[in-house]
Amino acid sequence: MKKRFYSLFFSLLLCGNLVSSASVSITGKSRMQIGDTTEYSVNPETDIASYVWKAPKGCRIIDGQGSPTIELASTFLSQDSPLTLIRQKNDNSTDTSSIDISFVHRIARISDHSISAGDSISINGRYYKEADIYYEPLSDGDSEYQQVTAHRLTVVPDTFSAFTKPYLQSVTSSSIWVSWKSDKAGTPVVLYGTDAENLSLRKEGSYEQLSDSYFWNSVQLTGLEAETFYYYKVVFNDEESDIYRFRTMQEKGDRKPMRILLMGDHQIKSRSGYEWLMKAAQRKIEEKYGNLEENIDMIMNIGDQVDLGTLEQYEHIHLFKSQLMSPYLPIMTAVGNHETYQDPGMAHYAAHYHYEDLEYNGIKSGTENYYAYQAGRILFIVLSTEHTGDTQKAWVRKVIDAAKNDDNIDFIISVNHRPIQAEQYIGDISSWVRNEIIPILSETPKHVFNYGGHHHLYHRGQLTDYPVYHIINGAASWDQMWGMSSEKDYDDVQKTIDYWGYQILEFDFERKEMKAECYAIGNKELVVDNILIDSFHRTLGKAAPQKPEITETPDTLSLPYIFKGSPYSTSTDEALNSTQFQFSLSPDFSTLELDKVQDVENLYGSTGSPWHTPVDLNEGKDITRFTVEKNKLKNGVYYMRTRYRDANMEWSEWSESRKFTVTGSIDGDPSISMEKNTFAPGENIEVLYQYAPEDQNAWIGIYHKGKNPDVSGPSTRWEYTSGQSGKFTFTLDSPDEYYAVLFNDEGYTEISERIAFYVGSIPELSIEKSSYQEGEGIKVNFKNAPGLDSDWIGIYKMGEIPGTADLSDSWDYTDKQNAGEMTLGKELGKGYYFINYFTRGGYFEPRERLYFSIGDKISSVWAEKDTFDIDEEIHIHYQDGPGTPKDWVGFFLEGKDPNKDELDGFYYTYGATEGYITVKPGELPAGKYFCALYINDSYDEVSERIYITISDKSANRIETEKESLSYMLSGGVLNLQNNGYDTAEIFQTTGKRVIHTSLVSGNNQIDMNNLENGLYILRVSDKEKVRSYKIILNK
Repeated sequence: MKKRFYSLFFSLLLCGNLVSSASVSITGKSRMQIGDTTEYSVNPETDIASYVWKAPKGCRIIDGQGSPTIELASTFLSQDSPLTLIRQKNDNSTDTSSIDISFVHRIARISDHSISAGDSISINGRYYKEADIYYEPLSDGDSEYQQVTAHRLTVVPDTFSAFTKPYLQSVTSSSIWVSWKSDKAGTPVVLYGTDAENLSLRKEGSYEQLSDSYFWNSVQLTGLEAETFYYYKVVFNDEESDIYRFRTMQEKGDRKPMRILLMGDHQIKSRSGYEWLMKAAQRKIEEKYGNLEENIDMIMNIGDQVDLGTLEQYEHIHLFKSQLMSPYLPIMTAVGNHETYQDPGMAHYAAHYHYEDLEYNGIKSGTENYYAYQAGRILFIVLSTEHTGDTQKAWVRKVIDAAKNDDNIDFIISVNHRPIQAEQYIGDISSWVRNEIIPILSETPKHVFNYGGHHHLYHRGQLTDYPVYHIINGAASWDQMWGMSSEKDYDDVQKTIDYWGYQILEFDFERKEMKAECYAIGNKELVVDNILIDSFHRTLGKAAPQKPEITETPDTLSLPYIFKGSPYSTSTDEALNSTQFQFSLSPDFSTLELDKVQDVENLYGSTGSPWHTPVDLNEGKDITRFTVEKNKLKNGVYYMRTRYRDANMEWSEWSESRKFTVTGSIDGDPSISMEKNTFAPGENIEVLYQYAPEDQNAWIGIYHKGKNPDVSGPSTRWEYTSGQSGKFTFTLDSPDEYYAVLFNDEGYTEISERIAFYVGSIPELSIEKSSYQEGEGIKVNFKNAPGLDSDWIGIYKMGEIPGTADLSDSWDYTDKQNAGEMTLGKELGKGYYFINYFTRGGYFEPRERLYFSIGDKISSVWAEKDTFDIDEEIHIHYQDGPGTPKDWVGFFLEGKDPNKDELDGFYYTYGATEGYITVKPGELPAGKYFCALYINDSYDEVSERIYITISDKSANRIETEKESLSYMLSGGVLNLQNNGYDTAEIFQTTGKRVIHTSLVSGNNQIDMNNLENGLYILRVSDKEKVRSYKIILNK
């Protein structure tokens, strides 16, 4: 490959203009601080006809373009590069001048600190105890500009509170829920009023006992006045909270402007990133608008408020990290994937949130998992990407059909934890929301914004087919930065920035306008001080841009070719944001050979350490032009058209199409393939290729993993292709990961997918057994390993995918050893896992996986209720399944033995570890059943059994058996005579659990006076069985 590398280099030397001489000196600073504005100028001359300035990378000329003096603004995108001036003289000659400019960052160093809650730490001579980012002037910093050290203080809770600060939720114009955790039972009370000195109103609530020391207390204040400030305090047993205040929501349909704060994943306990963001948001809000609760109406959180759905994490992560704002601003949220972990049936989630009674125009979801919530003239449709299916989809359909013609709704915002697109950890999105729900939502132009999370960075794009923004706001959870995962540049994502951020949405209902701003505080290796990194808007009813034209195109052409559209034109004040070019073999464009959307900016990738400056791939690009590269279209006759989109997401009409013929190209799509991906050193390796460009010096290159062809030097092996198809045979002796790729011509344009492969010894991996108990370490032996740099052995839960957002559950480096032993997984919980050897710090697996389990009865199954009508669809949810291809959920009539008797129904999970199966109406006859999860087409039960009843409306309902228990409901007290059960739970018919308590042998009393009259399900259980009873409360 040295021949290719140096011949290309000398060709560039011969062709390039390497010598320039400036005829004029530019006056101005050669160094700027990020965020500053500076003047640059040249002496005016009478023979100069025009001045054209070109800004350094990431800078903007904000005034003076076309004149001898300009104002140059630096931004967080600025990189060291020249400011250039091209002057055209009256005789049409030109000269070029430039000045190199470097950029100084104010925050030069980072120092991270961690303390326990209640402790304090000295920073720069002052003591601090609150999680925040504190700044200290740097004495040895830049000589011209003041620089600082950023001290990031993490506060970690290590004890449990007697009772937590209040948490506000589900506010309306006349009501609000006030909730908190306590460590013992008591009567929850809120004292409140419109005067802080006179809390004359009193309201009692109820609690749900979730453990021996975790009681979730909730009081709903009702009969409140709209848009009114109320002061309140929590009174609980002999303790009371500070006095806080909140503001009720405006009436539905009110046109008063609103502001909403968007926050993302809490999730991580060991770092106070979420608190840093809250502090930054509070400062920005107070700086721009004033007092927090007077200027923000609510917070919408995107989920993953815990890492595991345990009670410890609900207190120490969810509640602790929210307490800066939770007593003042109501917080709404969505289900994240982490809320589902270690919380079978979502019991802890359901207990903490009061969403099940929320409704829009009388439409209720009947569950906390997804809901519709109207605030003013905004309708939030909060989805669950963890409970997808026809039931939720049908509910969305009802809500949208009602909202389309609702004059009290201007804007619809959809909220879903897993995003609908992502440029990192490719494919880790909700395809269900993107493909099935977004088309329904977008039947109305009111749907303008889709809010996602899951990925711990910021991203913003626009859907091509709908005027809908979509963002990712992953806050400050686990690290996610460029270079850590699989990555791909998508047309419908305008920017991906690996910073931690928050958003402020502003709504002007008179103008039917939404404005959004995103502010950031940096990432693991960078601190930026609450800077604006993005803004966008949507105004309904504005005119679209004018229809563009395509400039003359020859009837026959060869590639590459630049297709040109007319200049952008509009009757509004909106700037050009996007263009779309389509190429088809048919004049009606029913099928597309090439479809490309270009945005005025494309922030993809970064400069990496230390400044992690985002890179704009489209900087300086004229997006009214589009280059079709060599071989991107095959030989043939084509039609092309273009359209323009403004910054308000309005598309112009399509241009008239142009017809042309491509010659001198290829007849098929270039591709390469390999029959296997693991080879011994010295073994023949074959790369097969087809449809390679002929007579264009196409070639195949072999590179080490992590090396980029255009910047990392020569390839390891290379060869020209000898025709449209053939093979390249070679050997490699050095153990490593490599990849093969096909290039277009003498350059480095890749025209095939990269194929990864491995050369080296095949590691041997062994574990002592296939089943372990919790807390027992997994002893791993390895030998015959390649011993490459950063090789590692990792454990993943079944269903997790290495190289995506799923992090290894336990792992360690092999330290370049060829053989050795390590112990992993002592901290792992119950579950099914696999272990494997990974090379080069990445996710390539040169051998087969080993599988094992931890614990007994690992999996769980649950239903949304215990009794179903025969004409009703039944969902049986499963979690923590083994993940083998033929795991199945089986139904048996009570009394049957699965190892002897014929089953009554079975439903495969098809290798999924979590999800649900659907029993269609009438598939199972009326009767009493138990069901469980079974592993890989066997009758080995891997979950506890659950019991359901299917009844026929046309026949008498089948009552549940009452063995070992009798009960009597008197007034509002349920008396249970128990002989063997451990636990009692009471559920609403919607599936929401309202009471959970332990049972003793003999008489037990359960107070139901706080519940509304109606039908409830009593479920009692022990380690062996579960029984359900219908009870009617009629106080």
